[in-house]
Amino acid sequence: MAPYHKARGDTWNEENIRRYFLSMESVVLEDRGQVSAFTFYELSAKGAHIHTLQVAPERQNGMLGSRLFRWYLELGKCSDNFELTCNVYTTNPAFKLYLKLGFVEVERDGDVAHLRLPLTSNVRLSARKEFAHRTERHYSKLVNENRSWS
Repeated sequence: MAPYHKARGDTWNEENIRRYFLSMESVVLEDRGQVSAFTFYELSAKGAHIHTLQVAPERQNGMLGSRLFRWYLELGKCSDNFELTCNVYTTNPAFKLYLKLGFVEVERDGDVAHLRLPLTSNVRLSARKEFAHRTERHYSKLVNENRSWS
């Protein structure tokens, strides 16, 4: 997140950021005592707003972000009118991923896109298919990389 703050000319204040995020709900994935990925969110009557979803650089492309997103899809099963919202910098590679997963841009504030994904049954099915496809591609890549090591 620091590079995005710097690019916008925002001051990085770790204490304020900690206080802000620690007041929210969170999910943290750990591996051997090390944080691998986390997400902070707020629930409302309409759904959930994802404030951040981060994966440690050394663990990216290992499907941890997908696991967290699937968790949000499961959370959305509790209501027929559930929606996910988030704000993402348009320069962040995740921006294109969110659009591919079905989020739509509802507003833009400079280089920050405000995104929305209503979780209807069709959206849930589409998102699951996308994750299945991404998981299959990821698995094939790992298998091919392992073959080249032998």
